[in-house]
Amino acid sequence: GSHAIHNLTYELVTANETIQQNLRLPPDKAAVYFQQKLLSINELPVAVDSTHILAELGETYAEVLQHQMTFPILEEHGVAIERIEATIECTRANHEMSSYLAVPLGDPLLVYCYTAYTRDEQPIVCGETFSPGDRLGYSVVLTT
Repeated sequence: GSHAIHNLTYELVTANETIQQNLRLPPDKAAVYFQQKLLSINELPVAVDSTHILAELGETYAEVLQHQMTFPILEEHGVAIERIEATIECTRANHEMSSYLAVPLGDPLLVYCYTAYTRDEQPIVCGETFSPGDRLGYSVVLTT
């Protein structure tokens, strides 16, 4: 099918405590880029991705990040992602998600929460992808 990425938000924000911890930011360097994008397949909205990106990366790759998937872009520019830590949770659609994903308010959504690390265990991106359970599948590869 045809994939489309629609950029909803791309801005410099002050990270909250959770994001600061996830990205291991010192308190005096709490600025990060926040990106929200809507992913569609054959015009059907399948997921909303809310990502926080280290400020220097967000600034350097602002242009390309707004039109393509985050990880391939970073890899393409030599920012190697060594590992991704992820958990899958469930939530219910709030007003924002229900309008983006065209699902009823309160509908169950899967939330894929991830943090991506580059060499030396430096986290560079963390985010959450919200999707209706019937529209997107995840394949999980575990390495020990």
